[in-house]
Amino acid sequence: MPVSAVFYPVEVLPSLLRKIALFVPSAHAFEGMRQVIIQKGIPVAHLLWATGLNLVYLLVSGLAFYRAYKFALEKGIIPKIGE
Repeated sequence: MPVSAVFYPVEVLPSLLRKIALFVPSAHAFEGMRQVIIQKGIPVAHLLWATGLNLVYLLVSGLAFYRAYKFALEKGIIPKIGE
């Protein structure tokens, strides 16, 4: 939550947290909304960053789930209920 930039801009964060905020999609969404309110423009860069990060995180989590599922099938640790 502190690095999502909900209540304050990313620029006020310490440098380490500012770098972490670059990898949080919600930080880009809130920074983009700040630009919409202040500059009355559409922040395409923030929108693309947030979308790209979400796609990367979705792909990584899908691969992790697939590997865990494959491992569970190989070891036979998934219970067979109802058979």
